[in-house]
Amino acid sequence: MSPIQGKITMYGAIMLYGVYLAMRFVGVVYNLIAVGAVILIFVTYFPKGIWGVWERVSSE
Repeated sequence: MSPIQGKITMYGAIMLYGVYLAMRFVGVVYNLIAVGAVILIFVTYFPKGIWGVWERVSSE
């Protein structure tokens, strides 16, 4: 289970970095606010992280 969690953590970090780069055009301060909002939404609505979303999608 540990190697799976490590890979998922890496994918989450890459996704967060992608959001950061995608939001660079709005400015530094607003960029940090937007990335913080993405983290807050993910923690609130997806407490199990990306793996929880993957399990939910694959089970349906």
